Amino acid sequence: MKRRLVWAVAIFMVLTIIPNVAHASEQKFQALGCHAKVSADLQIKEGSAWKDVIPAQGWALISECPTTNPYQPWAIADIAVGSTIRWHIYTPGTWDFYTDESTVQPQFDHSNWQELDNVPNHTWGVMMLMTDGRILAEDGGSGKWWALTPDTYGDYIKGTWTQIATMPAKHKPTYYASAVLPDGRVIIAGGEYNATCKNGGLNCDNLVSIYDPVEDSWTVVAPPNGGAGEWGHIGDAPSVVLANGIFMLGNQDHFTKPSVQALLNPLTLTWTITGSGFQGVNEESGFTLLPNDKVLYVDTRVPSTGSTEIYNPVTGSWTSAGSTPSMLTTSVPITRAFNGQGISEMGPAIVMPNGLLLAVGASQNTAMYDSSSGKWSDGPKFPDVNGVKYSGADNNAVVLPNGNVLMTGTIPPENTGPSHFFIYDGKTITQTSEPEGKNRSIYSPYGGEMLGLPTGQVLWNTQADNRIFIYTPPKSTPNSSWVPIITSVPTSLSTNEVYSLSGKQLNGLTTGSFEGDERQNPTNYPLVQIKNDATGKVSYARTFGMSSFSIAPNSRSTIKFQISNDIIIGASSLRVIASGFASAPIAVRIELPLTAEEIKAKHEAEVRAAAKKKMTITCVKGKLTKKVTAVKPRCPTGYKKKA
Repeated sequence: MKRRLVWAVAIFMVLTIIPNVAHASEQKFQALGCHAKVSADLQIKEGSAWKDVIPAQGWALISECPTTNPYQPWAIADIAVGSTIRWHIYTPGTWDFYTDESTVQPQFDHSNWQELDNVPNHTWGVMMLMTDGRILAEDGGSGKWWALTPDTYGDYIKGTWTQIATMPAKHKPTYYASAVLPDGRVIIAGGEYNATCKNGGLNCDNLVSIYDPVEDSWTVVAPPNGGAGEWGHIGDAPSVVLANGIFMLGNQDHFTKPSVQALLNPLTLTWTITGSGFQGVNEESGFTLLPNDKVLYVDTRVPSTGSTEIYNPVTGSWTSAGSTPSMLTTSVPITRAFNGQGISEMGPAIVMPNGLLLAVGASQNTAMYDSSSGKWSDGPKFPDVNGVKYSGADNNAVVLPNGNVLMTGTIPPENTGPSHFFIYDGKTITQTSEPEGKNRSIYSPYGGEMLGLPTGQVLWNTQADNRIFIYTPPKSTPNSSWVPIITSVPTSLSTNEVYSLSGKQLNGLTTGSFEGDERQNPTNYPLVQIKNDATGKVSYARTFGMSSFSIAPNSRSTIKFQISNDIIIGASSLRVIASGFASAPIAVRIELPLTAEEIKAKHEAEVRAAAKKKMTITCVKGKLTKKVTAVKPRCPTGYKKKA
């Protein structure tokens, strides 16, 4: 009998869907390919022997198969995860064969993933959370950006897309340093590849551009040291916004030495060189803000000593932070830096709300760092997937509202796909659900791109096409000690005013979203969300003027915010959200904006009220007397208040 076969076994969901289970529990097993209605048995391997589990219970019609041979067998069985199986397909006395063996994988509930269906047709790169609740997404390597605005109920799945201003003509980077600044602007520095530089060549530009969301415009900023010397290349550089709001950038030391860093003052847009005592390399590395306001670096050099360093923003210098217990780098370099120094990729270093840091490596190893004690310990290993080793090198991670971490992983050392998703629950790293759909193999380059949303969800793109998905984690209530606390905010608000808000932990206790090295998109800054009591409709105010980016527990800070013109008038609730962690609501009332006459009357009333609070005292100096009138009157120097 002529037959066309695909030697594989596919595992499908059945009626009962159990998320993240450790056993198979009634899965439907099918042998792909066209077999016609012959005999078939599903077999399991026990030791070196094969045993029939169950005969085929049915045959599925396959439309693309020849009409003379359009069927494939299927069976429903409860087989433990990790078991080795195959199909035995045969016609008694005529012919028989066995499919290639396969390993039973866990079945997952894919319903917590939803694909956005209104996405412009671009291959997406980095995604940034703006302080007005919009998402900026880059059309990879083109210099073109789009904004995703959530709908009137705060739903990003049903949001709308709008193209914003294009980057300066010569700056079309892929893989770069990036951040949101305290005034709400976005900085893009360098670019491992630049479409306008040497035909898109490697590490060939040191351009810096800043986007102003209010003006919808980009500004070119001179690189550190005017681009001279070791700042001739920035490339795919590490960066971090320090607790004081200063942006720190590493140079591209692929070609030059020394490895240095520079600080950008976001107000003056001037650079200062920093980072004395640095022993490592910036190449393929990351900078992570810690709860003590310092910055952690994990060495990417090969061969590895596991060394790590701490940057102190007060002294501007680096010191040793000890070594990781296990090697996080690959054993073989993936690239070479200055003077042939071997370099490995590195995974994200994730600060969790409990203050601990999980450093993900380019190997299956991870390490835990406690910034309060300065001690390292071994973390859990990345699991195999279908017998293949996985790691988080150059991949993404987002802290979820329950304190767990959603991560992507790929196949080391080149970070090839298909990528898969994993959950760190504080103890172990386990594989979890992923989006369903066709062409899953393209979900690969470096795990795509992830971003934590103010809703507590996670936005993810494939980095290979225009598909974007949202992951909704299981419902949970965050630990009350992890959320922002509002201590002062006006309760009567209108669209024509700029308001101040004060509180503790307004930036959250984590930077939220993490990347292995370049394309940083942290979210440790406060968003102001206002929900109308009557309609449930949601609006985000634009926040700016952040006094701090610290993620220290109980850290006090202030911000300014301005309400959008399309907000609904009436009783509402106001929350501060940082990295998906929301404060308790504050009851506010949104009023119509004041007219010019009302503003004048309000000012005059305030002047009169202030005048009523003034008092007059008499001050004496010998025979001299003076009267002083003020809210808090004080006698001039040499005078005493008359009793």
